[in-house]
Amino acid sequence: EQSRPPRGLAGADATRGLEAIKSAGCGACHLVPGVRWPRGGVGGPLEGFAERALIAGALPNQPDILVAFLRDPPSLKAQTAMPPSVISESQ
Repeated sequence: EQSRPPRGLAGADATRGLEAIKSAGCGACHLVPGVRWPRGGVGGPLEGFAERALIAGALPNQPDILVAFLRDPPSLKAQTAMPPSVISESQ
């Protein structure tokens, strides 16, 4: 089995990202690697998210689209159950 290194993104910081996930409470709905509690099951699991082609099964998994979706999901996918979040654009 071949493993690929994680996709690198300019300005990305996994540690800061995990802290933002924890502070925003994403684990209340999603299973999040590195978050032991809460362990939500309403939203999809986030393990392997970087390798997915689509966000919410509909949007290209690109950094700028992800930021917009995380801040206000219904504005990009009206039928989503995911509510707008409290994270800032810089997070």
